[in-house]
Amino acid sequence: FLPGLTKDHVLELDDILWVRTTVEGVIKMFQFSGISMLALDLSDEWATLDQSSRDLVEAVLDKESPLVGHRLGSAKKHRPDFDCPIIAYRAFNEEQGDDTASVDSPLQSVDIGATPETRLQRGDHIILNASSTFYKNFKDSGDFVVLRKLHSGGEEEDPNDKTRAIVAGCILLGLILLVSTSTLPLLEAVMVSLAAMIFFNITNMDSIVKAIKLRTVFTIVGAFGLGKAIGQEGVATVLAELLIYLLSPFGSRGLLVAVFVSTVALGIIFHGTAVVVLMFPICMEVAQSMGIPIHQLVGVLCISVSCQMLSPISYQTNLMAYSTGGYQFADFTKVGAGLVLCIAMVSIPMCEWQFPH
Repeated sequence: FLPGLTKDHVLELDDILWVRTTVEGVIKMFQFSGISMLALDLSDEWATLDQSSRDLVEAVLDKESPLVGHRLGSAKKHRPDFDCPIIAYRAFNEEQGDDTASVDSPLQSVDIGATPETRLQRGDHIILNASSTFYKNFKDSGDFVVLRKLHSGGEEEDPNDKTRAIVAGCILLGLILLVSTSTLPLLEAVMVSLAAMIFFNITNMDSIVKAIKLRTVFTIVGAFGLGKAIGQEGVATVLAELLIYLLSPFGSRGLLVAVFVSTVALGIIFHGTAVVVLMFPICMEVAQSMGIPIHQLVGVLCISVSCQMLSPISYQTNLMAYSTGGYQFADFTKVGAGLVLCIAMVSIPMCEWQFPH
């Protein structure tokens, strides 16, 4: 609330309050009788709408959204077809401040988090006071990374929705069954599942195409191509053998550390399957030449290959978050380095204790 507002303050009719709260808090206020949710551009036309006929929709802005770079107060000018106001806002980057170019703003001295002068950036969360058709029309739009309905305006649910949900769940279980039993490779199984979803009218081809973000696909393909090229040239094997040679004077534990570090380092570029293919022969050779139990080496290899969290190109999901969330390359290293270190400190002694021979 505004600074200086106490529990004894008496609220008057038509008072305007700026509130910091959670998503659940926004929903409760939206449903609360006697409160009208104003747009962040302070236009009062939306306050006269029947709240019971409106939806609350949460959105995360994609970097391609036409709203990115524009002020909250003028957002509707750049996407008039949305026909809904922004009533809540949370910055993706919490250090992102207001645009202070408007020095005559009466709100700039108040720490309220967002004003009509705040500029929207990719990754920002917004909540829209939307019409009942908005979610259906824009759920596959490339303007948003995520679009989620928080509160329904009370329109009757389509009885077919539950049936479609059940059928979609069965198709998902079928996909898992086909892949886990090696009946079909993953790609073919996914294609069969998509065909089934179209056949049962759960989705359509246009929605599927809209859901595919080509820049993410191209980034993933490029990362795999780079990893394959490095593997074919033997660079990865040379680096792994060099690290093992340097740490071999430290005994069996030093070699286990070397296997862990080598595997994690290779996982920055390679897919996990490729890393195992590269490292397993080295583990076999080390076990035979140094007399280390092979199960210790394989245990460390299996654990370390799952530590693909040091870079955005380590794994497909990392790339998806990296390309849409506006992260920096170093963000993955900052978060992942400590976690990888903790895993190493626990897993290596555990493998030695669990597989002594």
